Amino acid sequence: MVQQLLPLRMQNVDGIHDVRHISAPRESTAGVWLPDSGPQKTWDLPLIKVKFEAVMNNAQNRADRARLIAVSSRHVGDFLNAFPSSAVGTRLDNMSLRIAVALRLGANVCAPHVCVCGEQVSADGTHGLACRKSAGRHFRHNAINDLIKRALASAETPAILEPASLSRTDGKRPDDLTIVPWARGRCLVWDFTCPDTLAASHLNRAVVGPGAVATDAEEKKKSK
Repeated sequence: MVQQLLPLRMQNVDGIHDVRHISAPRESTAGVWLPDSGPQKTWDLPLIKVKFEAVMNNAQNRADRARLIAVSSRHVGDFLNAFPSSAVGTRLDNMSLRIAVALRLGANVCAPHVCVCGEQVSADGTHGLACRKSAGRHFRHNAINDLIKRALASAETPAILEPASLSRTDGKRPDDLTIVPWARGRCLVWDFTCPDTLAASHLNRAVVGPGAVATDAEEKKKSK
């Protein structure tokens, strides 16, 4: 069978010996032993892990390390697989896509300048994601809540934004509330938040592992 698989120029003893040598376990240039058989994934993953560790070791600061940890987590690139549709709000304009890709790669987004809040903005532009005077913070928050509301409506579960008729004495209220019962005769309420992984106040947790900042924010929302 080996002779039939090989091209004519390799159908000799030396060629068969070379093929056996290739199929044996071997060590890559990165010092990783590769298996002698199995799917392509078993060959790729060890080398990818070595490359990733090399990139992590070359991170220049905590912000770079936090970014690399974040972009390597599961499902972080799922938005790239979404069908671009203006009707359902999944279409990104050219500038938004450029900024999203630049933030993932750590590329420059803008020229360094001083923000209206008085803080220095670096070329990566990440300050705008956490600045309290950023005009886009509330817009992004409301856009996500509207997206969740429309998703529930498509499942024939209407909801209202910013409900004001809940019986709480502290004045706090969730972002949204379903009009009809969701489970066990109770309505569903939710309170959305999206903390900035690269904010200076979050870097100590962001370098711990993927999702650490989001997990902390979730616990704070639960206590609310």
